[in-house]
Amino acid sequence: MPHPRSASTAAPDLGCARSALDCGGSSTALHTRRTPPDSGPGARASRWLLQTLSGFLMVLCVTSTHAAAEPSAKPAPKILVLLAQGFNVGEFFGPSAYLRSLGYRLEVASPLQGSVPVDPDGKPNAERDVPVDLPIDRASHDGYAALFVPGGYSPGFLEKDPQAIRVLREFLDAGKPVAMICHGPRLLLKNGLAKGRTLTCLFSVPDELADEWAGRPFGRYLDQAVVRDRNLLTARYPNDVPTFAWQFACQLQPLTGIEARSSGARVVTLRSPQPAFGFTNHQLYLYRTACEAAGMPVAFPNVTDAAAVAKALETDIDLLVVAASPEEFAALPEPTRAALGRVRTVFAHPAVFESWPDRPASVRAFDPADPLALARSILSAADRPPATPRTALPENPPAPESRPQIPTTSDPSKARAVLALRDGFADEAAIAALRALGELGRTPVLLVAEQPGKVRGVNGLELEATHGYGDAGSPAPGAPIIAPGFFWPQKNSAARQASQPEWIETREAADSAREAWLLAQRTAGHPVVAVGLDSLRLGKRAEFTGLKFATTEQAVWSFPKGAGAYAKEPALLTAPGLVTARGPADLPSALALLPP
Repeated sequence: MPHPRSASTAAPDLGCARSALDCGGSSTALHTRRTPPDSGPGARASRWLLQTLSGFLMVLCVTSTHAAAEPSAKPAPKILVLLAQGFNVGEFFGPSAYLRSLGYRLEVASPLQGSVPVDPDGKPNAERDVPVDLPIDRASHDGYAALFVPGGYSPGFLEKDPQAIRVLREFLDAGKPVAMICHGPRLLLKNGLAKGRTLTCLFSVPDELADEWAGRPFGRYLDQAVVRDRNLLTARYPNDVPTFAWQFACQLQPLTGIEARSSGARVVTLRSPQPAFGFTNHQLYLYRTACEAAGMPVAFPNVTDAAAVAKALETDIDLLVVAASPEEFAALPEPTRAALGRVRTVFAHPAVFESWPDRPASVRAFDPADPLALARSILSAADRPPATPRTALPENPPAPESRPQIPTTSDPSKARAVLALRDGFADEAAIAALRALGELGRTPVLLVAEQPGKVRGVNGLELEATHGYGDAGSPAPGAPIIAPGFFWPQKNSAARQASQPEWIETREAADSAREAWLLAQRTAGHPVVAVGLDSLRLGKRAEFTGLKFATTEQAVWSFPKGAGAYAKEPALLTAPGLVTARGPADLPSALALLPP
């Protein structure tokens, strides 16, 4: 059902409408003056609030809601955003915050009028709904450096909009950068625009587009945080936002000349619980994400918790932000305040800036209404190199590895290891398993599947299974069973914006039979090594309640109650006879957990 705000034919007049991305503030610097020495901190705070409110209202009515990050003689490069209702908050605001802090201007094109609601059903949210800059039918690639498609429910609406697909095709054909995250690649897959492309997306997208995915409408699928294939950049899920945003900036840098800033600086923000002096949760997210995308994690101790503040100061701090009231700052122990003043660079709330006794020269005031300006200032002041060197992705993804030539067998009794396959298995994991087994001397290997014959991986690797699960017999005593995972449609009652086809029931019956076989082999004394989504499927079973499972990072929120739990470890012994692993690179570690 179309959203009631859809089908705009003229650009909406936003007037002085507040942009959720701007957080109600402009990038204009906030100028303050010293108050008389006989003014108390409460009076100074009240005076500051009145001055700020008046200045903010004047700025808001003369500044574009999507103004460039800083005034400049050269127009800021523009990025077009395709957006519909139900967009993912983190996947839109996170990359946008970092890109705007670098100096890019983002403009939203949508089938909707006025603003894009964050709620998929259109319920208004004053803080997070995003103003529309131009209707989708007037959007094109002309004048824009790149296209950005966030995830959430938004792509499920856009994939059916001919104008959105036209715009996407224009950017792809023009060779301009196209960045998509999570469900964003649905637009490509649903409309035949991913052919020959290497990409990634959320692992549930195959369930949502089961018929399309079964036709392999892409070149390769990789389960990694960010994948670049020429002008296309894709990412998996919200936790990949910092890496995705930075890689997007790296992709844009040669085209725009704007550096993709990166630093290993340590940032601590003393945050007030009072909304008037601390940040709102939304502002805090923008500020934090902009810093994290640049490689700078930010700690947020409560300024009223003296122990937490003291603990934060035990580390080597490069930059400090004091988002607190004068009273809260004055209540800190004198040694703590003295230590704050010794930090090389300090950004203080204007009310604290004005009232700081003998204020050190290293202290600067920041505009609390503009968290992106604060992030930009921090990026400019941060000069510590990243703790771990960051590398921009090459224009072309690495070529797929070839299958290692190791001994296999068709005689189950001679098998020293078994590779348990299913349609759409994870090619890279199967190759890694065969290579690791060969290096460990656990050969020959028996290949089994739902039935004998060729089995094709998600990326097209074909392996020959000599047995089905029903006639695989008994491998050699102690031979491990490797389930390499998959990226293929499976039954999913929560498949977003989709009705799964009838054949998915047949697929589910085969998956259930395979799981039963794996567990029976474990009971018979053959340890099972489950990788990626195979680990997740086993972990959803009630018999493993409370046990930790290593699996793909994007499944972090996918374990139901009364089942297993996600673990950060790349590989672990989940239970006797059950080893779980995150992905292909972790298989050697997983196999090392097996008995000799």
